[in-house]
Amino acid sequence: MPTSVVDAAPSPQPLASRRRAWRIPAAALPIAAAFLALPLVIAVISLVGYHWHPVSDLALEALRIKDVGGRHTPLVGVQSRFGWDHPGPLMFWLFAPFYRLFGETGLLVGEAVFNAAALVGALVVARRRGGLPLLALVAVMAALLSRAIGPAVLIEPWNPWVPVLPFLLYVLLAWSVAEQDWAALPWLVGIGSFVVQTHVGYAPAVVGLGGIACVLGGFGWACTRARQSHESRAVEETTRWPTRRWILVAAIVGVLVWLAPVVQQFTGSTGNLGDIIESFRHPTEPMAGWEIGFGVMGRELGAVGPWITGDDVGPSGFLETASTIPATLLILATAALGALAWRRGAKDAGRLAVIAVAGAALGVVGVSRITGILGPYLARWTWVVAALVWLSLAWSLWSLLSRASVTRALVAAALVALIGLTVSNTWAATSVRAPDKEFSDAIARLGPSTAAHLQHDQRYLLTFVDSENSGAMGEGLFLDLAERGRHVRFESELSRLVGSWRTARRTQVDAVVIVIAGGDLQRGWRPPPGARRISAYDPLTPRERIRSQRLERQARDTLGLNAPSGALPLLSAFGRKQLVDNGVHQHVVDELRQLHQRGDAYSVYLEPAS
Repeated sequence: MPTSVVDAAPSPQPLASRRRAWRIPAAALPIAAAFLALPLVIAVISLVGYHWHPVSDLALEALRIKDVGGRHTPLVGVQSRFGWDHPGPLMFWLFAPFYRLFGETGLLVGEAVFNAAALVGALVVARRRGGLPLLALVAVMAALLSRAIGPAVLIEPWNPWVPVLPFLLYVLLAWSVAEQDWAALPWLVGIGSFVVQTHVGYAPAVVGLGGIACVLGGFGWACTRARQSHESRAVEETTRWPTRRWILVAAIVGVLVWLAPVVQQFTGSTGNLGDIIESFRHPTEPMAGWEIGFGVMGRELGAVGPWITGDDVGPSGFLETASTIPATLLILATAALGALAWRRGAKDAGRLAVIAVAGAALGVVGVSRITGILGPYLARWTWVVAALVWLSLAWSLWSLLSRASVTRALVAAALVALIGLTVSNTWAATSVRAPDKEFSDAIARLGPSTAAHLQHDQRYLLTFVDSENSGAMGEGLFLDLAERGRHVRFESELSRLVGSWRTARRTQVDAVVIVIAGGDLQRGWRPPPGARRISAYDPLTPRERIRSQRLERQARDTLGLNAPSGALPLLSAFGRKQLVDNGVHQHVVDELRQLHQRGDAYSVYLEPAS
């Protein structure tokens, strides 16, 4: 048997046979899976005994998950900031069993389970494609990516975060389809649909890579058929049904997962899929453009990119750009090594290079089409694209140097790296915090006391005044009161956001519940006549609250006319820098920030409806 890919160059088949000949220890896959899943398990265990109360977007998601199985079962996804909803409800449907079993905290468990399943799926595909060497490479890549994302995000069921690791599995499945592994096609359709339905920002990469994979797979199948003799074709005719079966199964999966959005398109008061297409055709906000698209991918594809460091934002809190020269060199190296591996007989490495380079190009397209603010959550999928490029580079190199000694060194180094990364990720998971824990703690205090003042047989309209947090607590308290059996409604203006069945007018309720942030009370908000306070919460001691108020007055006096009418911008590094640049002392900003991180004070008032 040849000892190098160079020796096998005259015939591609010996190389493929030799690579398959590497024995894969039976325990390799379970061990790698255990390493990757362990931090997620520890993150979930660290939250045992804690009841999580979602707020803001997560509370709205929980409300829609709660609807699954009833007359208001969602047919579309989470609402976007543009008014339309993300394409489909698969995320809601898949989270529903966890919600039924464990309540709101079950959503954190569900997200950990989905991410663990995506990681294990990626390992299974890696072993199927490249045996032990590729399994080792993908395990390290996935561990690095998990470390960059962080355990707190990997258990947070927010729709921009949910598809990140499933997208990693998707790109490996796309490679499998390009290799004519048609059994992967139904999985490609199902997982790709889940990713796009959960967040439409993935659509350019998912549709593009899926299409390229099918073209490569189909082209390879056609070339194989052209090289076969008549007798070989006759024999193959008896085994073509499995291929047809997988294609048929994939078509059925596609119909089933997209049936709900299509039904909504033709039966809803407004077709959601049509609204999405119209929004992309005629955006109401300026697009990022090609320069930003290339710049962002230039940063993502850096020598040590954000998919390793976990840092892709600047002082403003938005995505940063970088020179495209290092990224261009990386892409050229990936393409060149892939082409060389192809010529030496490693066709799979060449096709992976095509997928990776195409992914980088689609990354530029996807980022350039982002409208409005360039928040990091809108392009977190680019981390997966960057990881894929580096995986392609490593796989092409191994394909060119695949001697026994090189493979042993690769597996040994990967095992050491995986152990180190697992220790680091697990340690971080031991201190993981529930999403928006400060708000969750506030609802845990406000919910019972507020519910105690509300009658089971009366209807209430819930409103909120929270200029700093955009009503996050109001949405969270609404969910908590609904879980406690109180008949609460939002104002009718929010019907598109929460569903018309959860809204009412003042004339249709018995009283109004008002959630007011302490900062708004401090800045002059006064309860309406007849309203009485029924609940209050402050994470600070009275002395700390007085100190916080004094520091804020001092900062506002310094700012003068430049002082904002709402809350001081303490949440972002950019906002804090602006305060300092406008004359506020650094120590004042730092102390205010520390106090602010403990959480805001909230009060709940009950006002007669009449």
